[in-house]
Amino acid sequence: MGLIKHALNFILFSFGKITPITGPVRVHWDITELCNSKCRHCTRWKIKNSKDDLSYRECIKFIDELKKIGTLAISFAGNEPLMRKDIYEIIEYACRKGFAISLNTNGILMSEENINRLIDNGVRSFIFSLDSRYKEKNDSIRGVKGAFEKIFAAAKIIKEIKEKTGKEITIQVTTVVNNENINDLEKTVKLCKDKGFDKIVLQPIHNIPKYFESEEELIPKEENFPEMERQINSIIEKYGNFIAVPKEYLKNFRTFFENPLSLLKYRCGASFITCDIRANGDVVPCPVGFAKMGNLRENSFREIWFSEASNKIRKNIKNNKHPLCWFACIQPINITSHNIRYLKIGKIIDKEFLKHAFSKLK
Repeated sequence: MGLIKHALNFILFSFGKITPITGPVRVHWDITELCNSKCRHCTRWKIKNSKDDLSYRECIKFIDELKKIGTLAISFAGNEPLMRKDIYEIIEYACRKGFAISLNTNGILMSEENINRLIDNGVRSFIFSLDSRYKEKNDSIRGVKGAFEKIFAAAKIIKEIKEKTGKEITIQVTTVVNNENINDLEKTVKLCKDKGFDKIVLQPIHNIPKYFESEEELIPKEENFPEMERQINSIIEKYGNFIAVPKEYLKNFRTFFENPLSLLKYRCGASFITCDIRANGDVVPCPVGFAKMGNLRENSFREIWFSEASNKIRKNIKNNKHPLCWFACIQPINITSHNIRYLKIGKIIDKEFLKHAFSKLK
């Protein structure tokens, strides 16, 4: 029944509705401000302050509220979620409540003991950050020596557990496309497939104040756009079934860099279909965090989600009064909604993307 209600909510959104009839299908939860990476396309690791993170009891209360409002999936992230010592207990509680659980991690703290504990506690989707098939380049972009090897060591352990136990666990890589790895994209995809990952997401680099301020030399240059397009088209042709985003999303990377405002044609489902939770309890529409819907220490999630303040944000989003991003956590949803509204049946039925999308709700 819950999935049917979310499907109806999605269709209503696609045809212009502003007020949702249920809670978000998935929340992306930055559960701590702590991070042990120093990524050159992110500035969140510089915060180094977790004193305002929600307490364990506040986290449990929030999970209960998500259950009551009909949310199906929680994506635990950070900064780096494993920097939080009680993350295992929080995940275990969320799993017992019936949520589909995914973990976004840099892999640095992923020992065999930790991996077994996470799987035993309910994690069924691991999402790693990898920016190049070349160790030195990846570690330079991520700012930590040894990050490359940690990811593949962790993936190997997870794969062995899958084969031994028969548990349905997915291992994903997310690659941030930037000026230093444009020539490596296809090789990175091939390496991940050869190493037994289940899927990969490519996402363009952003330069957004506070959280995603990138080094200037990482922003793709105009002269490199043709090579980026060539690599993406080759990846689509050779590895289409391995890519966890719609082809239409990938084909708009160059547009995002050259003419981003034209992508506002895809109405954004942030604050309607999904939302983000900051470590201090702030509820925001998306990773950009351009507006605050409320704070979990001041009101319940239900009160925030169905408030007039949130509806005002949704109205502004519908009227394109919001920053334009091309993040993979929301834009594939927006593209699907756009194609439903305009009855582009061939593009709606992207079997591989739908398979990857629904895997996050199991």
